[in-house]
Amino acid sequence: MDFLTALRNGVFGNQFGNISRGEAEQLLKALSTGYDIGGTTQTGAGAFRAESLDDTLASLTEIEEEIVFSKMLTTRRATSTVTEYAQRTALAANHGGWLQEGELPEERDGSYVRKAAFIKYLGTVKSATMASQLVRGVVNSMEESIYEGTMWVARKWEQTLFKGNSKLGLSSAEFEEIDGLETYIARDAHATSGEHVVNLWGDPLEEGNLRNAAQVTRKYHGFSNTLLAPSQVVDDFDRSYRGNSQLQILEAGSQSGITVGHTVNAIKTATGKLNVYPIHLYGGLTQEQPSATASTHAPAPAPTVAIALQATGTGEWTNSLDLDAAGTSGTVAYRVCIGNRYGEALFVASAPATLAVPFANRTDSVRVTITNPGAGYTSAPTFAAIYRQDTPDSGTASEWGCVGRISMTSQAAGVAGLVWDDNGDRMPGTDK
Repeated sequence: MDFLTALRNGVFGNQFGNISRGEAEQLLKALSTGYDIGGTTQTGAGAFRAESLDDTLASLTEIEEEIVFSKMLTTRRATSTVTEYAQRTALAANHGGWLQEGELPEERDGSYVRKAAFIKYLGTVKSATMASQLVRGVVNSMEESIYEGTMWVARKWEQTLFKGNSKLGLSSAEFEEIDGLETYIARDAHATSGEHVVNLWGDPLEEGNLRNAAQVTRKYHGFSNTLLAPSQVVDDFDRSYRGNSQLQILEAGSQSGITVGHTVNAIKTATGKLNVYPIHLYGGLTQEQPSATASTHAPAPAPTVAIALQATGTGEWTNSLDLDAAGTSGTVAYRVCIGNRYGEALFVASAPATLAVPFANRTDSVRVTITNPGAGYTSAPTFAAIYRQDTPDSGTASEWGCVGRISMTSQAAGVAGLVWDDNGDRMPGTDK
């Protein structure tokens, strides 16, 4: 019997004096090696309690280096809660202008719209107990709380810069969020042109697509100089140039090896130099996944959802559902997570509504009707996040992805809270 086993079994009796069981355990721990760390069930601040000499925190969450878009923006001090400005949307009509000697020119007026940008507030609350600050821990609990809270705000800000929507209050009233880039382009980029989209329908990004996009921007008097794309998209784009690369061979006898691969940092187009920035925390709408948790203030209970084809002639289901020939058919399924400024309700609370879309209906829209519960809401929503799953003719279902965050039109019990037509141009799981 070895010493440690004998000590554990009390063979030595009182030869070590009046030693308590806890002290014996500490002595055993000091005299033995193994995997008994005693902290696998510790939660909260207890997870920071020191159990080894390795005073580090292993991070598997977002880090500062992943914040890209936010750092590109300039900021200025807010001096009021609203900034009003005018936007010129068009010059005067482009006709006439040439005159005879001494003739009075015709008066021509440009087009303007009044805009307002409201100050929005983003924050979180963190805490650390006094006890957790007094004991020696793996990390400083106060510093970790501050840093973790700061990173939460930074992540929220970075992702909202893409998909934020300031009109998600009831009946499109002003909401607590800011407008993100995608929302701005879709709604406010130009008063008469509508949404500017080069839709690749899930195909990989190529140089020609970027040149086409630059021309779309140029048509409306802009110069494209920045490409913001998810890091996976940029990486695929970089690989498309390997066929044009030349491999550099090191001189004989070199032991340092070679470095292969490259990244595309910029593309020169007729409209200017397009700088490429990979975004690591892209928060685009169609990549948005349903939340597995919900705030205690999230809306409840869940509404009912019904879907039906509408022969409106605006549907684009050929690409989404692979409807390329007569006789092909796909299926769409919808779930709705109602939300308010505190967040969205749980995804599992909403039963899916499924509908077949045959080839003959490929240009129809799918009307999504959300009916409020008959007893009314205990926590009222202001918007609906609509998630869709596509099963194309090939039979492989997509992941659930958000295809719209739409303002509710009513919170009244038992009535249609929202009627929205989906034409299929947004594909779940794709990037913008």
